[in-house]
Amino acid sequence: MRQATGRCASLNWSIRRALLIFLIAMALLGMGSTAQANEIQVSGPGSQIGSPALAGNWVAWDDYQTDPAVICWRNLDSDTTGSVAVPGLYGDRGTSWALGEDFVVWLERFGTDGVVLAQRLTTGDKRTLTYGGQPLTSFARVTGTTVYWWGDGQGEMRPLHSQDLLNGATRTWLVPFQSMNLFDIAGDWYVWVEWLAFDPGPEDFHSATGSIRARHLKSGETIILGPAIWGNTQALPPHPDIDGDWVVWDTAVSVHEWNNTVLYAYDLKNRERRTVVGEDDPEGNACFSQVSKGWVAWQAQSGSNIRSYFRPLDAASARPHPVSHAVGQQYFPKLDYPWLVWMDNRSGDYEVYAWNVSTETQFTDVRPPEWRMGTWGPTAIYTLAKAGVVQGYDDGTFRPDNPVLRAQLAKMLVSSLGLEVRDGAIRNNFVDVPAGPPSDPLYPDDYVAVAAANGIVQGFSSSLFGPYQPVTRIQMVSMVVRALERLRPGRLEMPALGWKSQFPEATDPTHGENVRLAEYNGLLSHWGHSYLWEELRASLWDPATREEMALMLWWALGGELPPLRESMKSEMTLPELRDHLLGTVGTADPIYLPTQLPSGWALLKDGCEVWKGGGGYNLTFTNGHSTIRLDCPYEGDAALGGFHHTGITWEGQEIAVGYSYGWLHCFVDGADNYLWFIANPWNREAVLAMAASMERVRGR
Repeated sequence: MRQATGRCASLNWSIRRALLIFLIAMALLGMGSTAQANEIQVSGPGSQIGSPALAGNWVAWDDYQTDPAVICWRNLDSDTTGSVAVPGLYGDRGTSWALGEDFVVWLERFGTDGVVLAQRLTTGDKRTLTYGGQPLTSFARVTGTTVYWWGDGQGEMRPLHSQDLLNGATRTWLVPFQSMNLFDIAGDWYVWVEWLAFDPGPEDFHSATGSIRARHLKSGETIILGPAIWGNTQALPPHPDIDGDWVVWDTAVSVHEWNNTVLYAYDLKNRERRTVVGEDDPEGNACFSQVSKGWVAWQAQSGSNIRSYFRPLDAASARPHPVSHAVGQQYFPKLDYPWLVWMDNRSGDYEVYAWNVSTETQFTDVRPPEWRMGTWGPTAIYTLAKAGVVQGYDDGTFRPDNPVLRAQLAKMLVSSLGLEVRDGAIRNNFVDVPAGPPSDPLYPDDYVAVAAANGIVQGFSSSLFGPYQPVTRIQMVSMVVRALERLRPGRLEMPALGWKSQFPEATDPTHGENVRLAEYNGLLSHWGHSYLWEELRASLWDPATREEMALMLWWALGGELPPLRESMKSEMTLPELRDHLLGTVGTADPIYLPTQLPSGWALLKDGCEVWKGGGGYNLTFTNGHSTIRLDCPYEGDAALGGFHHTGITWEGQEIAVGYSYGWLHCFVDGADNYLWFIANPWNREAVLAMAASMERVRGR
């Protein structure tokens, strides 16, 4: 059996590339099957769902699994539900319907025989809408408790009528006519698409160019907000949406690039247009955009992958947040802040989900969490924010590149370790650490006192701490290592005999041993080199940033912190998984499988992937918090730090472990292959228990 030290230096380029690809794939799989912790599944399983609608705290959708089809609704606060059958709701000439606040409105029949009905959701009262003593035969849209329809007329200007569904009050405006109902109205503004050129083209293609315009209903002032381009019958035309001072719309880049769009927002107050999503942005090719209370949501498409996003408009640097991290496509997002609803197919059927986005921490200067190489900072920040370990600033930013101050670091460490902090319970001996203000009486003095009493931080002297001085990386390393050694004994593995550090700071008489411990256990990966032949990325004597602090704490304590999102477990048992692998993995390929899982662990939903073309498979297990991935087989060696043997054997072979990016890597030697386990976050006991129970089902 080869020694662990030999593994660290024998990685050729093809294996390095395989390692990189594997880590990316592992990371994406680890998060790809998870959902937001506070998502609500609105529709029931087995439904056949059309596009959802949202108004206030009411969500509605059409379900056409029955005949006649039905419009269903649910109140997201009270959980009140209901439905109404609507003949002709689905089909080539499917009738229109819309949701308002406490009302659903729909059209029965068409043309002069059409009748518009409205039902109040809280009382069940249903009535036919009339105007001038005659039933309405069509409607254009519903906003709030108001229904709109076009009156008779000729020419560019037409009467637009409205009726309040609560009190029956009616109004009429003379506005530019939009035959396709590509308009919206809110307050004193009417916005619409003004087509300037329309080319019907051949049967399967047309093009139209124009502009988005806004007309002030009192003054008559008209503003051109920006371009409107429609280039294909399969692409929806631009549809402006207005709320308050904001108008949003998505438009094709040109008639020749109909499937490449830009999402614009226009601030009517400041008369300013901005690009929310550009044509080359990863969240681009936007459609179905909506705005509410300064927030915007849209659907994006990249190839066959359809995802939906949202973000605030009042911060130019705000990053798009995905509506969900669950497996599947996300369609037709609807936004009425704070509620966001969408349709997705994570279960194989189309279902409606909802999310109160105001309950989720969002920093305007930090990207949403995503799992790919080099992007773990946002995941660390949001995980610690959810746990209450870190906080942002009043303006909604986190400022990840700002230096960490000594008092801030003391608070982060105390909070992440779960130490009790009470006002004045431990005497603060540092004269330069002030008492906290009434709004936050424990910070900084009580947090610093608790950290010092537990040996986590040290002052420059017995009376001076320097609470507002920046912390260097090497000081931060020592504080984290001291905290783990005192309060989490056994978390840090001692370096193996003969192991060498890549950091010159490891020889420092004050911090050197702490640097060695941190590096050996994968906590310095952010600053070190990925491979032994690369240059170091950073000096540990430089100031530490807030993002770097979050990364180190997440890698050190990730297994203890509440998960950012719960991982969904599969119902497949180990015997069922064994039969599945025997039936799908190539007959010439070996199969290894744990014979038992630690308590609370199961296969991750969609956590079994057989490699296309044969050659192996990977399995991902979860306890709802951490994930452990088994990659079989992994051929070659891995340049990961801290390798040592455990004394645990499998089929006479000793199991070796190592650390990288705070994750525990476990190797089991085979005749020609390794089994490779990776725990994320760190979970040493579960990994070793799973590795020790491995069964050779088939093969070498």
